[in-house]
Amino acid sequence: MLILLRNRTYRLLWLANALAVLGEVLFNVGVMFVIYERTGSAFQTIGVMVGTLLPPFLLGPVAGALVDRYPRRWVLAGTNAARAGLVAALFWLAPASNYSVWVIYAAAAGLAAAKAFFDPARQAALPAAVARRDLVLANSLMMTTTQAAYALGYAFGGVLALRAGFAGVVWITVAAFILAGGLAVALILPALPAQTEARLGMWQQARAGMAYIRRHTLARPLILMEMLEYIPHGIWTAALMLAFTERALGGDVVWWGWQNASYYAGMLIGAVLGAALAGRLSQQPGWAVIGGAASFSLLTLGYALSPTLLFAVLIGFFFGPISAVRDLAQEALLQATVAPAYLGRVFALRTMGLSLTFMLAAPLFAWGADHAPVRAIYLLGSGLYALTALFAFSRPAIRRSRISAA
Repeated sequence: MLILLRNRTYRLLWLANALAVLGEVLFNVGVMFVIYERTGSAFQTIGVMVGTLLPPFLLGPVAGALVDRYPRRWVLAGTNAARAGLVAALFWLAPASNYSVWVIYAAAAGLAAAKAFFDPARQAALPAAVARRDLVLANSLMMTTTQAAYALGYAFGGVLALRAGFAGVVWITVAAFILAGGLAVALILPALPAQTEARLGMWQQARAGMAYIRRHTLARPLILMEMLEYIPHGIWTAALMLAFTERALGGDVVWWGWQNASYYAGMLIGAVLGAALAGRLSQQPGWAVIGGAASFSLLTLGYALSPTLLFAVLIGFFFGPISAVRDLAQEALLQATVAPAYLGRVFALRTMGLSLTFMLAAPLFAWGADHAPVRAIYLLGSGLYALTALFAFSRPAIRRSRISAA
């Protein structure tokens, strides 16, 4: 895995992503701490997370078109510069507004908007940084450090807020984004291929991206399958899991926290496992996607029938590696098969579709949990995952997909 870090372009992209993720997590933890400390309201605190959901959905078409129109290193650098500027501005605006939650929500939404451009640019830049045969390995190392950054950010963000205060969180976050932007500027990526629609407007380019997905024999069923999968993903919100923990198992918020922690620990292990299985995943990525959906169905069934709190924690852990390996396979498949000129739009439109699906499904399942036994909601989710697996299995393009030749 570490041999990839000898590749200068990949090393810079990897470090830029790790620093950007760390800055993002530190900001979220820091501002949630400030809001809760000043308001004592969990509802107002969770608004920070809600404010990050809409920008990727609303900006998806424009973000993808911009990523495919301009040099990706400048998109990566510009989005990190914008995030650094937003966080620095918050340092002066928050005290001036008496730490108004709406000012903080606006800053969180601004960072999410920048992320809506940064993520597809990073995903689209990766195939230009490594050989096609190394895509699974490269994504695996990227995921490993991303999960580590999340773990470090959540572990030390609260401590940093307590010890250094709001100002300390702000300036460390600004430094992380500035460093990430500087590394992006140093990237050397090949020029984007000439596009027949280069003179079109942003919305016309976005429509061209949608048309490309519809024509693509693998991207179309793969993204549709993932959107179908995001319907039962709606049962895995923090609120619904807490309701299950309390109502079905008689636990409390501590046990709910252990379930989440076990999942992220499993994700980290899964990212490392993905690197070890990179060769096999490159040969049979479609089966990793199909097997992931089938495994989600079985694990969700096990969770719905959990007899004890410890059993539920173990289910959360096993979800992690399967999610990681499945995500690695799908991301590498798109990077390997989508034309470079369309990668930004494909990833941005995919994120837009997944965000919309989740935003519709999660409230629906939460409403259902208020009117039916919460175990029944998870049993329904298990059935929906099974249908997703059947859909993926029925698509020859997914079953026969390859990332690299044998």
